[in-house]
Amino acid sequence: EYRSRGLVRALFEAVHERSAALGHQLYAITGIAHFYRQFGYTMAVERGRHAVYSLAALPDLAADYQPTYTLRPASPDDIPAMTAWHAHFARERLLTDAFSPESWRYEITGRHWGFYPHTDYQIIVDAAGQDVGYITMLSSPAETYETRCIAYVVGENASYLATFDDVMQGIKAWALQHYGRCPAMLIFNTDIHTTLDTLIANSRGGHLEARKYAWYLRVPDAIGFLQTIRPVLEARLAGSGAQGYTGELRIGFHDLTGISLRFTAGQLSDIQALRGKDGYDVAFPWGLFWNIVFGYQTSDEVLALAVDTDITGKAAVLLEILFPKMRSAVHGLV
Repeated sequence: EYRSRGLVRALFEAVHERSAALGHQLYAITGIAHFYRQFGYTMAVERGRHAVYSLAALPDLAADYQPTYTLRPASPDDIPAMTAWHAHFARERLLTDAFSPESWRYEITGRHWGFYPHTDYQIIVDAAGQDVGYITMLSSPAETYETRCIAYVVGENASYLATFDDVMQGIKAWALQHYGRCPAMLIFNTDIHTTLDTLIANSRGGHLEARKYAWYLRVPDAIGFLQTIRPVLEARLAGSGAQGYTGELRIGFHDLTGISLRFTAGQLSDIQALRGKDGYDVAFPWGLFWNIVFGYQTSDEVLALAVDTDITGKAAVLLEILFPKMRSAVHGLV
């Protein structure tokens, strides 16, 4: 019997120590509700179920219909193209998975049907035979009412609008082939293009989920992490409404600690730890600062949860510029 004896805490300490030795600056985990907050984690990047498309409402095709786009199974030969498509998509996201050729190969060939989770990669092909993108189906034979698409990526030679209807028909055919039936619902994860959001929300029976799950994130060294992303912060400041800013942004955490970001002519010249209760431009409790850093929420959305916290106009402007709300596309190891 190991309950209430600190085993899990000791395991987390060992993992954190090992990660620190490897130079990791950001940790992510998901699982037990609220549990990981006691180890310094906060929910700060959306994940999981995002949108629902009704396959049951998808009409049958006419017998003589010729699709403009079709699906075919991916193979290791597709890895260079898939890498390029993924990189093209990643430009519009804050955080994305980093796929090596080896990880792509495992994803395509290393998982076995019938064992959950099984990822099935399908290449989107146009009428001329040109490959233009890919989808990733996460199949679970045990779920009779739904199937899940965890990635839908199109490169520069096609569009989401052009491919959508045929890809939905292709997924319906894929489901019939793999399950012998068509599940009523197709679930999309958070990491899809915003054009797909609009198409799904305006389809018969389709909708976007109002309540979403999220990754628990932990940043063990806040100053070190902010130093790492300094070039990104300076690039966001350039050309903004605060370009060339000289001054200080003081961020507190309601625990007698804080961080000072000092700028000189638009350059982040110094980042220092602060001590004390007062003198901050804004203060965030419960690790909610990271919700802003990772684009999960705006400062207004976060402060709506902490109505006893004030924010200066300067802080409101700088936080919006430095840490814009922005979606990520991270599904990690599934």
